[in-house]
Amino acid sequence: PLRPGPTGDPDFLYATGASAGIGAGSGRQSPVSSVASSHNASPEFTHFREGTPTPFFTLSGNVRSLDTQARLVGHEGPINCSAFACSGERFATGSNDHSICIWSTFSLCMEDRLVDPKSVVERVAFSPNDELIASACQDHCVSVWNCKSRSKVNTLVGHKKSVTGVSFFFDSRMLITSGQDRYVRQWDCLRGSEVFAMQSSSPILDVCTLPES
Repeated sequence: PLRPGPTGDPDFLYATGASAGIGAGSGRQSPVSSVASSHNASPEFTHFREGTPTPFFTLSGNVRSLDTQARLVGHEGPINCSAFACSGERFATGSNDHSICIWSTFSLCMEDRLVDPKSVVERVAFSPNDELIASACQDHCVSVWNCKSRSKVNTLVGHKKSVTGVSFFFDSRMLITSGQDRYVRQWDCLRGSEVFAMQSSSPILDVCTLPES
């Protein structure tokens, strides 16, 4: 579901999704696989974003009028996920092409592309202080990147199957992940160590934390 901005007005949304078909006015029929909203939506800048499997681009448009404003090209494979930075100044998309693209929310230009040759990216998340990006990958690992240097900080190893979800805690150091191996795991992402693990009776598709948890 799309989430309203701070004003509570459902017309004013920042949303970013993977696949196509956000809004009846888009004229697209393919399914939407994920949606995320920014934390500081405002009437002055109301956009939705979506990524389509074929061809591989993200769309920017006005939520109120559902008019497409730009096609953002960068990925070379299907786009699986997207997430806004807490500042709202940029957003990231993850893809089957083993990369994370970082985009400017305001210029709609790609700032950088983080490539991990062995990792299909299933989910991405920014830390609350916007200093880190974590990616949940099909290779059973979680990659943690420094937003400023664009370098990899750590690779978190512990899941036995594809990692399906990732979310930071409020301290921007701890994060939690979910996986097809039926486990939820908490990590110290700077040390690269697992804090605890909890098993479910079935595979877990995603995970999230409360804003001030």
